[in-house]
Amino acid sequence: MNNIPKREEFPEFENIFRISEDIMGFLPNSMLYMSYTPSILLTFSMLSKVVLRQKSKVSILEKIKIFGRLLISIVKRENEKDTIGAELRWLIAYVASNAAGCTYCQAHTSYSAYRVGVSEQKINEAFNFKESSLFSEKEKSALSIALSGGSTPNRTTKEHFFELNKYYSKKEILELISIISIFGFLNRWNDTLKTPLENIFNE
Repeated sequence: MNNIPKREEFPEFENIFRISEDIMGFLPNSMLYMSYTPSILLTFSMLSKVVLRQKSKVSILEKIKIFGRLLISIVKRENEKDTIGAELRWLIAYVASNAAGCTYCQAHTSYSAYRVGVSEQKINEAFNFKESSLFSEKEKSALSIALSGGSTPNRTTKEHFFELNKYYSKKEILELISIISIFGFLNRWNDTLKTPLENIFNE
């Protein structure tokens, strides 16, 4: 996605942008993309601040206001219609985790996919989605970027976005990327710690 959003499109996030500028010396373009989904921008900002122990000159009161907006955005998001669907979300996470080589997350995501209604046959075919008749072209476009985006080095190309644009809005595409990205964090966390699988997977 080469068309970088303009800062002026998101005046409601100006205080968050200023904090980032205060810490880094500039406003990252990645935050402008995240701004299409407020809860992602706000949650990421909080996580980043906690992990990196970032300090800024913004007042405590302003920080409290930002935290309040985060809670409101999460509540609003829970009431939004999910145009992607839980089944595809977990399949994307499953394929991306496989591309990353994280067996812990593969176990979790395949199990979660089954729990939200994905058939065992479809889960078993997920890594062969390109040739499988069980997946629509729309699903294949999403799983294709999950496979490429979850790989190291990243193998995403313009063609992936060309295909995605046939079926998804800009906001939905960024939602797909957010799924791949959160599992990028979890894949590395669990692979690095060698997190053991829970007993339920050994039964």
